[in-house]
Amino acid sequence: EVHSVEHQASIDAFANARFELPQETLQAGDEVVAGLAAPAAVEQNEEIQQKQNQEEAEVEKDPFAASDAINKPQE
Repeated sequence: EVHSVEHQASIDAFANARFELPQETLQAGDEVVAGLAAPAAVEQNEEIQQKQNQEEAEVEKDPFAASDAINKPQE
């Protein structure tokens, strides 16, 4: 019974604890996140551009693609 009371008191104390980080620490974390997010965004943009280039290359190879697109019924 003694240990359960101590355990419950420890749980209550930890649940009500508040941690404050200095502003410098928060700013440093924001800079790290921005540094990690930028390369991922660049990679996604490169993949999108590669797909668009492939689609454009396919369209250029087919001389009848424009007439097929005009004659195709709307879906």
